[in-house]
Amino acid sequence: MMRERNIRNARTGARLFFGVALLFLCLTAQADMLSDAEQMIRTGRGAQAFEQLEPLEFKNAGDPRFDYLFGLAALEAGKPGRATLALERVLQAQPNHAAARLDLGRAYFALGDYDRARAEFDAVLSMNPPPAARATVERYLAAMQAPTAAPTKQTQAYVELGGGYDTNINAATDKQIVYLPYFGLSATLDTNSFKQRDSYGSVGLGGTLTRPIKDRVAWFVGADVLARQYHTYDIFDSESYQARMGLSFGEEKSQKRVSWVGQRFNRDDDQNYEIQALLGEWVQTLNARTRLQWFGQYSQLRYISDALQTNDTNQIIIGASLLRAGQAGSLSILSGFVGYEEEANFRSDGNKDMIGIRWGKQWRYSPKAEPYVTFGAQRGSFTRRNLLFDMVRDDKLYDLSLGIQYHLDADWSMRPRFSYSRQVSNVDFYDYKRFEASISVRRDFR
Repeated sequence: MMRERNIRNARTGARLFFGVALLFLCLTAQADMLSDAEQMIRTGRGAQAFEQLEPLEFKNAGDPRFDYLFGLAALEAGKPGRATLALERVLQAQPNHAAARLDLGRAYFALGDYDRARAEFDAVLSMNPPPAARATVERYLAAMQAPTAAPTKQTQAYVELGGGYDTNINAATDKQIVYLPYFGLSATLDTNSFKQRDSYGSVGLGGTLTRPIKDRVAWFVGADVLARQYHTYDIFDSESYQARMGLSFGEEKSQKRVSWVGQRFNRDDDQNYEIQALLGEWVQTLNARTRLQWFGQYSQLRYISDALQTNDTNQIIIGASLLRAGQAGSLSILSGFVGYEEEANFRSDGNKDMIGIRWGKQWRYSPKAEPYVTFGAQRGSFTRRNLLFDMVRDDKLYDLSLGIQYHLDADWSMRPRFSYSRQVSNVDFYDYKRFEASISVRRDFR
């Protein structure tokens, strides 16, 4: 019995010895592999290091040393999108890894995402880096402020699938009976005219193509298609088609853009209305963290159906936005506008004066998750007494949105969103509440 126990102990010890030895050999081999990759990067062979490390990413992702060298190799190999994912994993495990934060800023710079790049560079400066690292950061910050020698070619596209639930798919009153002073009686609204709720599915796709003409001047064209299909009330199924083109010019510190936008909106497979608009924008970089945007727009809304053409309008809006980049990748925006809407035909409510304000903030909760919140308020005051309701209409619209952009990888993201809107009107027919919950998955192509 003792002899058998000794044999079993000997076998267990042998297995343990060989297991430890094998683990040691594997760790030694991996250490040698990482050392070889590090040497390749230092000698300007980043692309070769990337080819060597890429097959091992799935197995080693989460190891800070592997992730840092893989991210650096991807950056040197001209793959900044892959670099951001690896370097973000490093910072998730080691938030004070200054080198990873610096190289993540470089990767965002290479992607043209200057807001995130500035946030990372600011974080590096707050760590009191050595002179060489500080000089590198300052060169990148200066490059983002310097005039752009020539606009670069860019092609961006996306496809998005989603679905959700909407408590007021037609943005209508929840009152089925509305009093009409003109007739001195109450009217019962049909199904399409009072609040309906339903679930839906949606699909969207689009893209923008930018090409330089000469120094600091570029043209761009783009298009978007969005379709929404409801589960029960298919009469409210919709498709939106938008096309745009324009010119951008100026340097990074002061950019201007003029564009034309055309949109057609269909409901239940029938053309509903068309919009054509001319837009102008002027973006000024005030400092490394702050941008000021002035904007103006003239648009024409035209309904296709003869019965709805009394709602045709011409509209002009001017306003400004202030965007501020904060610590740790947060972004805040505050904007306001004033506008005037002129009836193109005889509208029962007449013309409309408008004023509005909007605030939003986005945080970088983690390398993958970016929650955000937006709030808006606007007022529309009409100029003509509506004979049907015997009053001059006045509307106040408030909206609140909460959501998260969750980056599954460099190109895929998931976007849950909750929104609430409330229009307060002195005319019951235009007074409504609406809550919507949705989620979408998006694939970006760059």
